[in-house]
Amino acid sequence: MEALDPPSSAAPTTGSSPGQFTRPHHLSLVLGTGLSKLPSTATSQILLYYQNVGGMNSSLAEYQLAYSDACYDIYAFSETWLNNNTLSKQLFNDTYSVYRQDRSTLNSNKTSGGGVLLAIRSCFVSRLLKPPEDSTVEHLWVAISTLSGTIYICVINVPPDRVNDHSLIEKHALSLDWIVSQMDARDSIVILGDFNLGTVSWLSDAHGFFFSDNSRSSFRPASLSLLDAYSTARLQQVNGVLNANNRLLDLCFVGEDLGQSCSVTHAPAPLVKNCRHHSPLLLTLAIDPEKRFQDHAETVFYNFHKGDFERMNNFLANVDWNATLDSGDTNLAASTMCGIIFYAIDQFVSKKLRCKPAKPAWSNSDLKHLKKVKRAALRKHSKYHTDSTKANYVRANNEYRDLNASLYNAHQSHLQSPKEFWRYVNE
Repeated sequence: MEALDPPSSAAPTTGSSPGQFTRPHHLSLVLGTGLSKLPSTATSQILLYYQNVGGMNSSLAEYQLAYSDACYDIYAFSETWLNNNTLSKQLFNDTYSVYRQDRSTLNSNKTSGGGVLLAIRSCFVSRLLKPPEDSTVEHLWVAISTLSGTIYICVINVPPDRVNDHSLIEKHALSLDWIVSQMDARDSIVILGDFNLGTVSWLSDAHGFFFSDNSRSSFRPASLSLLDAYSTARLQQVNGVLNANNRLLDLCFVGEDLGQSCSVTHAPAPLVKNCRHHSPLLLTLAIDPEKRFQDHAETVFYNFHKGDFERMNNFLANVDWNATLDSGDTNLAASTMCGIIFYAIDQFVSKKLRCKPAKPAWSNSDLKHLKKVKRAALRKHSKYHTDSTKANYVRANNEYRDLNASLYNAHQSHLQSPKEFWRYVNE
């Protein structure tokens, strides 16, 4: 497999972003529109957690609690088993931008299992990409802007029954070609996931890269095509963390330029559960991501519980609706009617200020302190990778997890009380 020179500079990709819902301006008001930069939790490195999680639907609450510490900058999962019945908001709050490619009839003959997910810290500038025939493969491509260029991250799941599927490998390779055509000299690629290439043995070279050991490996035609495509794109395999069966199913490929500034190690602790066949991985990238700014304004909402509906009825009764709606243009008449109704709401319904609650809602000063301790311990372990730094992180992680669960359960009990329930309904 010969490596080819990278393509010449090309125009940056425009990609496509998932649709966003915007609340109509007449239904919410904004006070004090000062802009402030989100607090930086990452230094000049990105910490990525990857795992084949073997299904998340039965542990949604546990995953939600695990993400609330926001320790990692990126979470990458394969085998999520998620579908349209599970919303990303059930797992992540707005601290992360979530991208998913669930299993569907387009990318699999099976109706359950599979699926991949990328959750990227929302203060990073990221966007979803849609290469040709992207929906026919269980993979995701997301671009993250950095101060020096762009990182193109892909998480992929190759099911065991499709390891030798030439069509799947060809479509994935086409998506890689499309990404490479968008890149310039400053950009990098990271591809990681479950490839199910258990018959391939890997050896490490002097630079920490892994190459296939041909004398001890069994190659299928499709796997050779995949490795050839990665070699042509000048990608190197950097994961050497074996699972409990001494096999390597989860692989990580990075560009040669990125290989010397990244490391892949066993994550100091699993996010929620251990999986015998798939070790949780910590990928450290020595890259400074570009940060976005976010509006931290407080919002005002209409308190219909205290609306002056008698005066509103009088106002609406005095409107000459015949003259107002007799325009001959149905769209204009409907727009005018809505404008009058929204004006009446604005005039006769009182408003309340809604301040953004602390995140998570059940947090207190002790939990915030443990969060800082846990983050610092993870950063230190990602730098030194010693038994001591791992033990410090595991201890901080256990303390945070126990207090977090206790506060969350108390918060849930509080919300389920009749008084809090009716307060929610009234608002």
